Formats: sequence, C-alpha cells, structure tokens
Amino acid sequence: MDFESLKSTILATRTVHQFEKGVVIDPNDLEAALEISLFAPNHKLTFPWNILHVSEATRIRLSSLARELAREKGHDEEGQKKAMDKVMAPSALVVYALPLKGENKLEQREDYATLSCSIQLLALALRTKGFSYKWSTGGLSCHPQSYELLGVDATLFEIIGFIWIGKSLKAPTLTKRPDLKEVVRHI
Repeated sequence: MDFESLKSTILATRTVHQFEKGVVIDPNDLEAALEISLFAPNHKLTFPWNILHVSEATRIRLSSLARELAREKGHDEEGQKKAMDKVMAPSALVVYALPLKGENKLEQREDYATLSCSIQLLALALRTKGFSYKWSTGGLSCHPQSYELLGVDATLFEIIGFIWIGKSLKAPTLTKRPDLKEVVRHI
C-alpha cells in the first residue's frame, strides 16, 4: 500500500454515532479484521487480548439494560427507544477487556496501550471492508450488570471498550487536529 492510500484509509476511519439498521457484516470479514488487530505492538509479549464477540441474544439483554439506564436518567419513551437502538442498530459488537495486573501498574498500562493500538488496527481493517466503528467507554460499558451479562469477572478484567461495528448512516466528519508544529519540538 502506498502512503496516500494509507493516509486516505486513516482519514476515513472516524468514530460513527449512527449506524444503518439491518446491515450484516460477513463473519469472515470480522474475523479477518480481528486477526489483524492482534498485530498491535505488545511490549514484553504479554498478549493481553481478551475480546468478546457479543451474540445478538446478549445484545438484546444489553439493550434492555440501556433502556433501564435511560429511564433512570429521566428519558421519555422515545429516549429509551433510542438507547436500545444504539445497542441493536450496529452490525456487530466486540468488547475488549484488559487483564488486571494487581500491583504491576506499568505492565497494565503497557497492556492498555496494546489494546488501544489493537482497536485502531481493527478500525482500519474494518474501514477497508466498508465498515465503521465506535469505541464506547461510558455508561453501559462500565455498568456492573454489563459485566454480568458478558460473563466478565470484574476482579480479573476491566472492560475498556465496547466496539460497535456497522455501516455509517452518514459520512463522518474529520475533526480538526492540531498543526504538527504545535505538538512537535525539535531538541
């Protein structure tokens, strides 16, 4: 791949907030993208990947939890339905869980960096197949009941992201980034 093609793919790989309903991702495409994600840099070869491909049945249960959380926040019926749609509209959901390392905070930080790079590689691989993503880290992904529904032991793992995958309803916009001169110092 030449530089311009790589740049184009990177610039087209943006967070998406609304997905087309009913679009199915080929399981082979998802598996291939996940396989690519395993080539993220990994200091000391700790291989911290714990990736859950969430079934539709579990997503339905997660959507009920999303509805309940929206209700607790005071959202009306329409707001509660939107919360459920956010869970069900994407084609797929994968969850990344970080192994907890107890006192070894440096290794845990390095493992988090690996998983972050892995998610970016996943997003880039998905983009080449015409799919978009959203890395979600709040509310639902942190809720204790989500851990229970996903079978994740919170004493052993921290969920660091729900990765929603699907076709975007509209072209994502590229948020302006700082000028390179603002962030690089030559010393």
